[in-house]
Amino acid sequence: GFIKGLFKDITGLKTDVTAEIQEKIAEDLREGDRKLSVSRDVQLEAGEETIIGIGVANRKSQQITYGVTLNFLQWQGEAEYTGSTPDCGEPGCDHITFFYDQTVNKDLSATESKVEEAIVSATGGATGNYQYEAIVCVLDKDNPSLAEEDCEGEDGTGVGVVYARESFFVRV
Repeated sequence: GFIKGLFKDITGLKTDVTAEIQEKIAEDLREGDRKLSVSRDVQLEAGEETIIGIGVANRKSQQITYGVTLNFLQWQGEAEYTGSTPDCGEPGCDHITFFYDQTVNKDLSATESKVEEAIVSATGGATGNYQYEAIVCVLDKDNPSLAEEDCEGEDGTGVGVVYARESFFVRV
């Protein structure tokens, strides 16, 4: 009984937090007449994870097909960093991970908006401030092979044109 009740409370808390995040992002999209809104200042401890919201609003007069990518920009961490450069290219870029739907096949009707979730995790060695950029890429229906640099897949194939971008911080 105790464990079951405890588990019920934890899942209820997650649902409440998620609903609160989604409402805040949706309100930001409505009131700001924006195309993209991301939880701007994420705070967590090393080894922990949290949920953020990523909201996309279609401000076009026709349906769009889109996807979201999250890119590392910079790390304000230890001044005397002596570790080796990770595969991702810059010190600090592998301290924070994101788990979210990365497909570029989500449809939004004209004037519709949607808030998605992403799980943000900090490795045990994460410390400092990390800046990321959320980019919304939209498929060009008239030219589906068109791909701007920020919308290219890891294999170099095209996935659209930049529709909106916004930076945000993760503080550990």
